[in-house]
Amino acid sequence: MTEEKYDFQRAKKEDLELADRMLRWVSFPISKLIILHTPITPNQITLFSFFLSLVGCFFFLRGDHISLIVGGAFIFLRQIFDQVDGEVARIKGLSSSLGKWLDGITGFLSSELIIFSLAIGIGTPLAYLVGAFTAIAYPMQYLFVYFYKLEIVKSSEPIAIGNGNKFNFLRYIYGSVLFYVLVPLFVFMNKPLWALLFFAVVGNLFWVGILLVQYLTLREKN
Repeated sequence: MTEEKYDFQRAKKEDLELADRMLRWVSFPISKLIILHTPITPNQITLFSFFLSLVGCFFFLRGDHISLIVGGAFIFLRQIFDQVDGEVARIKGLSSSLGKWLDGITGFLSSELIIFSLAIGIGTPLAYLVGAFTAIAYPMQYLFVYFYKLEIVKSSEPIAIGNGNKFNFLRYIYGSVLFYVLVPLFVFMNKPLWALLFFAVVGNLFWVGILLVQYLTLREKN
């Protein structure tokens, strides 16, 4: 397969969210190798990414520091390949509704399984409590966002926060990529509870902020 068949330069310059660009320097070379030298499909990469999550969860369940480091490495690799599947799909023109569904579902499952396995691996009542709050945060965010879009404003456009870019910048940098970067960092430091605490606080404040923005937006229109 020749490189000229695919427009890698245009794909590399795509306007991605900041959080995605953080790992682009790792994911894009892998995507290029897969496209040029293998018949691997985006959906196969998605399933492989989910498998990496399961392996990471297995090590998190063990709870000792070495296992946490190994698990964190698998979790980080999971995020790399989660970006690779989308890059391969876009460059090869293989994007599909099934692929987007599979990518989304495995992503949701991965984050919840990682949270639960971390809490169980720590094995303290505090970890179980904080893990529960962390696990609640992500579904709540998507529930409120999509309820608002589908039932209230009936639009898929993102909600603008304020008139400037500061709050929007914070919104874009927070997300799944940040989760898969900070969790390995905290477990490497042997502070797995810090990972749960961070996302329990930030994640739940995030959906509270979503509700506030929605309320203020609707009040201005009425």
